[in-house]
Amino acid sequence: MQKLILGVLILIVAACPCGGCESPQAHYLTYRLGGRNVPNAPQSVPPPPEAPPMYNAASLATVARDAQEPTPLLTVVEPRKVVYTGQFCVAVGDVAVSIQATKALADKLGGYMLRMTTNTIVVRVPADKFDAAVTELNRMGTVLNKDISAQDVTDQYLDLELRLRNAKATQQKLLALLEKSQAVRDTLEIEKELQRITTEIERLEGQLNKLSHEVAYSMLTVLFNQTKNAPAETQVKLPFYWLGRIGLDELLSF
Repeated sequence: MQKLILGVLILIVAACPCGGCESPQAHYLTYRLGGRNVPNAPQSVPPPPEAPPMYNAASLATVARDAQEPTPLLTVVEPRKVVYTGQFCVAVGDVAVSIQATKALADKLGGYMLRMTTNTIVVRVPADKFDAAVTELNRMGTVLNKDISAQDVTDQYLDLELRLRNAKATQQKLLALLEKSQAVRDTLEIEKELQRITTEIERLEGQLNKLSHEVAYSMLTVLFNQTKNAPAETQVKLPFYWLGRIGLDELLSF
């Protein structure tokens, strides 16, 4: 009987958990509060640290460089881009009539008038009609002075085209980054760079359009002098002064 009671006591003691032991779960959920271990208390999770910005001025400048095309070492362009200009000084009998005739000439050739004064007119004519315009101006009177120039702007034209393509490629890359951007600071940096590159595109487009127009339409500036006001070297010298009183100098100047 004593052996039976002793065996029951051993079983009861073995079934009870050790007072000094603690389950891993209870240990994990225990934290110290006021000097006491409080089991199963909820833990406060600190917020995750803010991610640093992905883009800044330097990184966006790298994006712009990556979008650029390499500059060609040698470019052959046909036909060349040439700007033709002409300046004339012409002695005529009637300045007003000659100015109107020059304006009509520009209109007939498909050009237009830029500006006009009492004795000067500036017109633009299509480049392929430049020689025809020069020929007609030579017939209007006595050409006192003529200066015709041709400026090759092919390299300048190609440079503007390349820079414009690069700027547009950079703009597209920035727009793609803007769509993926989630941080406020990144969005502000990208929008700032987008504004700058958009302004650059507008400036390059303006320069390219202006240069293209100058190539397509040649400019002619004509100064008309009344025949009696022509320079001294073009006036007729009479052997006797009294011949001028009867108007013979004006007759001989035609």
